[in-house]
Amino acid sequence: MKHIVIFLSVLLISLSVYSQTDIKICTFNIRNSAEDDGTNSWTNRKPIIAAFLKREQLDIICFQEVLSNQLEFLVAQLKNYSYYGVGRNDGKTKGEYAPVFFNKNRFTLVNSKTIWLSATPSVAGSVGWDAATQRIATFAMLYDRTDNINILVVNTHLDHIGTLARSEGVKLILKTIKIYNPNAKTIFTGDFNSTPDEEAYQIASGKWKDIQRLYDARVNAGKKLMGNKQSFTGFGTQKGEYIIDHIFYDNNFKAVKYEINEVKEADVFISDHYPVTAVLGVIYEPVKNDFGIQELSSGLSSPYISDNSIAFNDKKKISIQCDADDAKIYYTLNNTTPTIKDKLFVKAFFIDKTTTIKIKAFSKDKDTSLTTTYTFYKAIVNAPNKKNIIVKLNSQPSHKYEYNTDALCDGKIAETGSFENWMGFDGTDMDVTFQINEVTTIKALHFRFLQKTNSWIFPPDYITISISNNGKDFTSIKTEKLNNTISKNDPESIINIETLLNQKVKYIRIYAKNYGVLPEWHISKGSPAWLFADEIVLEID
Repeated sequence: MKHIVIFLSVLLISLSVYSQTDIKICTFNIRNSAEDDGTNSWTNRKPIIAAFLKREQLDIICFQEVLSNQLEFLVAQLKNYSYYGVGRNDGKTKGEYAPVFFNKNRFTLVNSKTIWLSATPSVAGSVGWDAATQRIATFAMLYDRTDNINILVVNTHLDHIGTLARSEGVKLILKTIKIYNPNAKTIFTGDFNSTPDEEAYQIASGKWKDIQRLYDARVNAGKKLMGNKQSFTGFGTQKGEYIIDHIFYDNNFKAVKYEINEVKEADVFISDHYPVTAVLGVIYEPVKNDFGIQELSSGLSSPYISDNSIAFNDKKKISIQCDADDAKIYYTLNNTTPTIKDKLFVKAFFIDKTTTIKIKAFSKDKDTSLTTTYTFYKAIVNAPNKKNIIVKLNSQPSHKYEYNTDALCDGKIAETGSFENWMGFDGTDMDVTFQINEVTTIKALHFRFLQKTNSWIFPPDYITISISNNGKDFTSIKTEKLNNTISKNDPESIINIETLLNQKVKYIRIYAKNYGVLPEWHISKGSPAWLFADEIVLEID
């Protein structure tokens, strides 16, 4: 038996192995809703699109030509997804989007950016070379909780007129990928308006020196379903083979399946393009696991706790899940990495104090996942059935985004890929007072702010904490100055701030000073910054 183990170890050292969990990705030009398309109008096509999205159960969807009303429709249909994307005219809401949607039960948006395909890629609305209009590329760095890796997904819609703009646009995107994501694991999709015999496609597929080669899923997939070989149909007017919608990937993936989805109901086409899908497997290099032999690097899906709450009043139920059926899950509550000698998860359990939980999966084949870490805080929280804190807004948030004052202290965290549950202040400071039901010792305060510079959202300059026992006379006890040396290359992120308090209080006032005007490097320099806050945790013993 020892000889068998040694042999397998040596074999795994010398080979790369494919992940058991694939990624199903789609590129889809949905055709904007501004054109008068008669039978193929947006109104007639909407239910066909909705049915396709529901049926396919995609992991990642890269859309093109999306206007704001269509974006609202997609968000409503894709309830289990988050997205990143901006309008190409102004970098906000005007013009067509090229958004990246991703299943939020699997992926988390780590950071993101948009570039304009022009000589000034950071200038919103800029037009490049011989292009007829603005063109953009959307960059979304996704953390894949299933495979424990970061994947950069890039989505674009190249110009339909300018051949130079298409070629230079692809070069710019590839240069940006090299800088933005030097460790690779990249998927590059979109409507290229370029067939395989044209330069823009050939540059993307590796015929331009000094770049890492990308591969076309259509060419390399083990299984192909291409129908009439038309990704663009012009609602049935296009004749002959015409594939201009592409899915490229780097050598961290293998194309398992490729399909041009010829979707049509009676005389109504799903769009003037067919959606193109691919199934990509992730390639891993072998590393050592906790058993001391070689294994797949994060070849086993990591376990997870499937809720978005980080704080609880009295106790919290912990239920751990794992997508690998034969895996056993071990966990620790003392901030150490789990081994098979630690606690085996069998059924849900409860915690009644601030706890850091580390969880890890082990399979019978002696494969392991990476370790997942969660921290849950015992705190004063506004629960659905009990309001423990009265929230008073001393400064008014913007009504451009819906907000609920109780969401600041409901224990649930907002996500980076959505503005839902974030409270936004447009050029103003955040000033909020919490009234607790009774005098309580607050051990620490935990703050979450959003940093999303492409959307004009910056963390605060500083935070001042004041306390009172009567709600009128406040004493300032602490000011936390943030390190706000933010550059244009800083990614989208959550700014987490913790400050120890250990004070008996009934009222706490939080004043967060707005960043101020946007810096010189910003495309809207001199304009006021936004401040986005979500959860303020009042931790207790």
